[in-house]
Amino acid sequence: MPEKKPKFYAVRKGRTTGILMTWKECQASVIHFPGAEFKSFPTREEAEAFLSKTYALDTASPDTQSPVLDIYVDGSYHIRRHVYGWGVVILSGETPVTLSGSGDEADYLPARNVAGEVFASLHAMQWAVEHGYTSIRIFYDYEGICKWATGDWKTNTPISIMYASTVRETYAPKLHVTFEKVEAHTGVMYNEMADQVAKSAVGL
Repeated sequence: MPEKKPKFYAVRKGRTTGILMTWKECQASVIHFPGAEFKSFPTREEAEAFLSKTYALDTASPDTQSPVLDIYVDGSYHIRRHVYGWGVVILSGETPVTLSGSGDEADYLPARNVAGEVFASLHAMQWAVEHGYTSIRIFYDYEGICKWATGDWKTNTPISIMYASTVRETYAPKLHVTFEKVEAHTGVMYNEMADQVAKSAVGL
């Protein structure tokens, strides 16, 4: 019988926080604890990343010889025109690369600016693949960008279902993706730049 591999239980919010080595300890920490945040990982490194608010897709280990590409994404929505827009700032080389666009697909319009941020993230991943990157870090301000992709949130809307399936089926096999939360409108330069690019895409 093959030896059972250990799991690392990372508890970010619970009675006891940190990395625990058994499900029994984890359960005691999170059961009936309001807003508990926890997840199991096969390696300590992934568990530590979760605790530091950096989330990663469950993909193969990144190529340590390949540079990690930092990308900021944001979305916008024009209420009168009923158009969502997306903005991307890619920190590649000395001058940031910006991408933008807009859409008005009926299934995604109810999500408004969230739809824009979703498409920003997908375009960011596509750009990374096309330019030969294997490891990227996406900075976002809407929680679903991370949690739909990692499976921490259920997907029950057209935009979330499309996003999660596209990330997992198209990009996860090719990219090691980590996500880092940035608070919106707090003066983070490249996040503000992505916001402006997204707004420009819809004429705001």
